Amino acid sequence: MLGLFVNRGQGCMKRLRWRLILLLVLAAVLCQDRPTAHAADEYPVKAAFISHFAEFVEWPSDAFSNPKAPLDIGILGKDPFQGALEKAVAGKAVNGHPLVVHHFSCVDDMEPCQILFVANDSQDDFATVEQRMGKRSVLTIGEWEAFPSMGGVIRLFTDGNHIRFDINRGAAERARLRISAKLLKLARAVLN
Repeated sequence: MLGLFVNRGQGCMKRLRWRLILLLVLAAVLCQDRPTAHAADEYPVKAAFISHFAEFVEWPSDAFSNPKAPLDIGILGKDPFQGALEKAVAGKAVNGHPLVVHHFSCVDDMEPCQILFVANDSQDDFATVEQRMGKRSVLTIGEWEAFPSMGGVIRLFTDGNHIRFDINRGAAERARLRISAKLLKLARAVLN
């Protein structure tokens, strides 16, 4: 009987060790000092951030039509990633949900998604975006300074030579999203 508890303890330690390794890799990616002098360098790094955000957010089960449905990432407006987001999520899945990127040129083109990146050229449409999303559980991501105060969940921005992010925890809770404490600790600021 004691051997059974020892084996279970070893299994827990292995899982804990893998989770710690994953956290360290995420921290290295999110906190690395990569120069972002050119937009060509900035957006592949931001795409990696978005890809990793999906791993540290929990959506309610009703956010997906079934347990294997895609986790849809939408880009509203002019795509600043120029294919970098598609590369960052290629072949990747989160909790059994393959990551898929969709492009919406305007609010009228929007379809349901779990993550929505609102490009700078669409910031004036954000109030309409929120109305159209209704009570859906959507992780909204934007770059402009007022994004969190407007109800956006994550503001992703460049600070000198670093990519940083702020989290609006209140907006996440209203969207019924659970953001990992690990991700909250990495944020520059957490707003309520």
